[in-house]
Amino acid sequence: MPICHPPKELGSKMKPQSLLQTSNPFRSRNVVLFLLSILGSAVSNHTAAQVPHIFESGAAARASQVNDNFAHLAILLRELRGQSGQHVIDCTTNPNALDEAVAKGHSRIRINGGICTFNSIWAGDLSIIGNINDGDTRSVSLVSDGYRFDGVTLYLENLTMAQGISNRNGLTIVQNVAFDVAATDGPALNIAGGSAFIDDSLLKGKPALLLSESANARVERCTIEGTTSNALSMTGTSYLLSQDNTYSTGGRDVFNIDSSHASFSQDVFSGANKTLYMAHSQVSFTDPVILGGTLEQPTRIEANINSELVLGGGTYANIDISTFGGLGKVEVGGE
Repeated sequence: MPICHPPKELGSKMKPQSLLQTSNPFRSRNVVLFLLSILGSAVSNHTAAQVPHIFESGAAARASQVNDNFAHLAILLRELRGQSGQHVIDCTTNPNALDEAVAKGHSRIRINGGICTFNSIWAGDLSIIGNINDGDTRSVSLVSDGYRFDGVTLYLENLTMAQGISNRNGLTIVQNVAFDVAATDGPALNIAGGSAFIDDSLLKGKPALLLSESANARVERCTIEGTTSNALSMTGTSYLLSQDNTYSTGGRDVFNIDSSHASFSQDVFSGANKTLYMAHSQVSFTDPVILGGTLEQPTRIEANINSELVLGGGTYANIDISTFGGLGKVEVGGE
């Protein structure tokens, strides 16, 4: 039977909540598994990194050990974006400067400005950082026929990109990057296997974010917009930790999660009369903002075919929660 909820107050009882600080057993158990899975595969892909704690699936984990792994990852990020060893270029007068730098073997590149072509074939670790203008605006754009990587550690920061990125079985780190990909050009980010850390960025594509083949991703403070399809698509036992993001779509489904696991914390799902769809999946929401439709045309959450849905706190109205297949399990507000 559909479950419709009256509006709840926004702001008065909503407090920032760590992804580890959750009382629901389903959420806490899976959040830890997400963290361990993401951290383990992420750092193991970087040849210079030795993660402090390696965990086996289903084993107990302490928050201190997870925090140690995050601290280690922070060191790795500082190394990738550090000034030392960077090759500095400018595409303002030479749009081929980036391709030329990569052809010479430079793997840590800072771009002062301009529009750079990037059609190089690359294997290994690659860091590309653009400069920021005085008004905190990005001054560097990359154009290409499409970026496809395999097994690389890729770090991108302060860039505008008109084409999406695909990285298979690698580590993709994105900070303050705007992907504005035309609907005909596919996903903004396509992560097949491996791991991704995405922060403070715009993902716009068809879909905006695609996770498959047991990919792991942590996404924070982003705008994720599906142009004519899903904002988010997950398949193949993929894992997602999402916090403080805004999801929207020009298509029918805000997201489509199939045979995967996702934990959303304080995210906004915009677009009335849209559908949040999952099948064969485990999905939890902590303090979400879900913009509902009307009583006649509500926003739908479909937890179908052996799915488990946990919805706790947040702000939502005129939401229709439904299951089919006889195996969906729904928990709302700790009930």
